[in-house]
Amino acid sequence: SAVKFVHEQKPLTLSIQEKEKLAKQINEMNKILKAIGKDELKTDFIDVKSVTLIGNYYYVNEQFDESIKMYDLVLKDFPDDTRALNNKGSALRGEKNREEAAKLWRRAIELDPNYTDPIVNLGGVLCELGNPKEALQILDPVYKKEIDNADMALLLNLGLAHSKIGNFEIAHEFYKKAENKSPREIQILNNIMILYQSENNFEKAIEYADKILKLESRNTNALSTKGSCYIEMSKFILGLDYLNQSFKQDPNELVTLINLALCYRRMHEFGIIKRWYADWVELYARKALDIKEYDFMALDHLGWVMNRCERYNEALELLEKALKFKPEQTGILLDKVDLLLRTDKSNEALIIIDHIIELDKPMLDEEILRIKYNLLSDMKKPLDAELFIKDLENKLSPDQIKHVKKRGRVFTKKPKI
Repeated sequence: SAVKFVHEQKPLTLSIQEKEKLAKQINEMNKILKAIGKDELKTDFIDVKSVTLIGNYYYVNEQFDESIKMYDLVLKDFPDDTRALNNKGSALRGEKNREEAAKLWRRAIELDPNYTDPIVNLGGVLCELGNPKEALQILDPVYKKEIDNADMALLLNLGLAHSKIGNFEIAHEFYKKAENKSPREIQILNNIMILYQSENNFEKAIEYADKILKLESRNTNALSTKGSCYIEMSKFILGLDYLNQSFKQDPNELVTLINLALCYRRMHEFGIIKRWYADWVELYARKALDIKEYDFMALDHLGWVMNRCERYNEALELLEKALKFKPEQTGILLDKVDLLLRTDKSNEALIIIDHIIELDKPMLDEEILRIKYNLLSDMKKPLDAELFIKDLENKLSPDQIKHVKKRGRVFTKKPKI
């Protein structure tokens, strides 16, 4: 979010303590301004412009609480100052207080519908709050007006909104325009990287992760994303290396912890099965849950561990918690199927498999179909198994049918090598 300077030289009503504190801050600012050849601020006339400049300096340096104090000094005397409202909203967003930021931006838009900065900022935060359609409703009119000189923030938020609703091709178009304007902007490169990852285009996601790492060699998000992409490409050791680099930079980054748990789980499932791999899955899943108590992926990974350790009641409790947050997540449902089969509850497992197949329509996942065929065969229901195959004959090729009828249970799709 770009913060614009407030240019009005309106005087502020300040207490003696506030004046003394600001005088010190202005002296510090003047050292900076003098060094870069800018006009210095005066302490005998403390106005909106001076205080806002200090607030903006704190904001750029990510000292959001200090910047908010400056903007609040402006709003105390001028509660309808739209630029101060916009700037404070940006600082609140920096503190992850998105709901309060949105309230301030809505207020600024109410006061001045032609002031586009809070509109663009609101569009971005609406995407983060899960309202991309509303974001497009307010961003599209601004873009139509400024189509020939749309700034980076507007293009970035339009790309984000379209990516959130699945318009990936349009999202790429806006991101590319934003990248052309600001090719070294980390946020743009990050959004493009995440979009490619969501499209399973792992090579391109890694390409953009490398662009970020050339600019910031310790960027945890790029390291973690690059690591997770290598996991999906079955390059587990390489993926683990980048995830460990990310972990060293920030041991409390939730995404990194989840990806570390996933990597060791994949190594256990698709590599040489080792007991200590499961121990590492448990370690990182528990670290993730210490940070976010109800993270569905961490709950799922820990449930998988308990299942492998034959602590079935604990496993079921963890998987049920995960499903409360993601009731239609195929991976969690399959882990529950595995658990039910290990505890001789085939009928309940079959119900879940049928539910997954319904979720996958019209696309049919051969591995899921294979689980159902094997399950029916194991339950001594050969007639049901054959009727199931017959129903698939008009939907799948002979080779696909042959794969579905292959014996052996598969609960997680093996990554392509």
